[in-house]
Amino acid sequence: MTYGAMVQAFLAFQSRALEEGGNPVRGGSPVFVYLAPWLATLVPFYSITVAMLLRQAGREVVLVWDDLPAFRVPSDEQAGIAAAIEGMVRAGFPVVRLSECAEAPHDRDDLDAARRLAALNALWWWKSPVPCRELARHTAEQFAAIAPSRPRILGVFRDYAPPRLVLPVGIFRHTGLLLHAGRKAGTVVTTYDSGPGSVSTGVNSVAAHLDDVPKVLGPLLADDPYVVGLAREIGARELRLRLEGVDKYHFQPVSAGTASPDRDAVRGDVLFPLNLENDSSALGKHRLFNDSSEWLTVTIGHILDRTSATVLVRQHPYEARLANRNDAMLDALERQFGASDRFRLLRCDATVNTYDLIRSCRLVLPFVTTLGLEAAILGRKVEMMAEAFYAGLSFTPLPRNREEYLRRIEDALATPDVPPVHEGEAWLAYYLSQICGRIWTRFTPQPQDGCVWMQENLAQLADDPDVRAVLECLGDGRFISRVQHERLMEHGFDAVYQRRQ
Repeated sequence: MTYGAMVQAFLAFQSRALEEGGNPVRGGSPVFVYLAPWLATLVPFYSITVAMLLRQAGREVVLVWDDLPAFRVPSDEQAGIAAAIEGMVRAGFPVVRLSECAEAPHDRDDLDAARRLAALNALWWWKSPVPCRELARHTAEQFAAIAPSRPRILGVFRDYAPPRLVLPVGIFRHTGLLLHAGRKAGTVVTTYDSGPGSVSTGVNSVAAHLDDVPKVLGPLLADDPYVVGLAREIGARELRLRLEGVDKYHFQPVSAGTASPDRDAVRGDVLFPLNLENDSSALGKHRLFNDSSEWLTVTIGHILDRTSATVLVRQHPYEARLANRNDAMLDALERQFGASDRFRLLRCDATVNTYDLIRSCRLVLPFVTTLGLEAAILGRKVEMMAEAFYAGLSFTPLPRNREEYLRRIEDALATPDVPPVHEGEAWLAYYLSQICGRIWTRFTPQPQDGCVWMQENLAQLADDPDVRAVLECLGDGRFISRVQHERLMEHGFDAVYQRRQ
């Protein structure tokens, strides 16, 4: 479907929705919903639909239209949003235009946030953190686009004091600045992200970061003595599927234990299972290092210099499906360490199951991949250096600095004993993140899903329990893992965690 056809399909859906929506009694604190061009996708129109559904449910809604000329956006994208907003204005929705907001003072903290977000957006575009002229150019361009918008974005929070704000993702373009400014202002900022057939949400955090898990885990562990057994049962079932490579995501090219040309040649003492660098789940998560390039270079060099351990780096197997891979980082590692017979590099297209690598190693050093948590469950030592959703649990403490991290790696390799894993914490973190961390629904901004729900009416969407769960997270600011856990307890596993393998 072309962008023009998609806009026309949405406008037809919107017209029906506004006609049937009526004028429900509204109250409570208003929810502000952000709209912006989004790479010629359905995202701004999905946000408008969320706004219509929230008002249908009795919430006051204010639209925030990002019409700033900060990014080189094709005119038809803003024209499509403008056409949709006309209908919303006629239906009585107030609209705040960023271009008309008064500027507010900004400080060094806001400037630092813009610099950080520019670097993350450049990494999203370039795919690799390896320093080069193109990455520097992208970073400069992103900063030049993001930084001047700070006064008007801050002006929204000064002049309108939104109690709640709904954003896509929380990193891309201006959404990172809005999340930053909202946190400072005390606004409850809810974010959403999606893949085909699923939506993830966050509260005062990037949607894909799963930062709600530690906030939900502690109270749930204390309040529900039966939840650990449930988490272990459901989590173990999911982990078996992943070992076999037949889970929802199909990341593994072969089942664990499968003989392959690569399997016997890739044993190592230390395993680095890599993330997709530019995936929103990984962006902005570094804590002790500037980026993954620095982390890998420093840490691998330290291990090779200070220990006798062999090192294995596993590129994320999903990159085999991508046109633009992060091969530059792998190439740089190979140039620097490839001459050592204790360094091994396993690229994304190698026919080996990552769980076999975990089982054959002594120590796993993840960035923020769930494989780190799975490795601990499978009985391997894990040392953390970034703020993954499971970092900071009793068996994955976060080091205070880089020196402590490197020292912990040496100590882990020097001692044969594996520290005990608190199974309640481990399985509950796994269950909350992997089973309850997404809402499986056709109501997403993905084009294949939009083609379906735009054929329905607003009442049908409002009656869908999955859509109601999305609205509960975005409109009420509830943690998605808690919402999904409660739904699973009430309606059962199959009704909530739909199988779409």
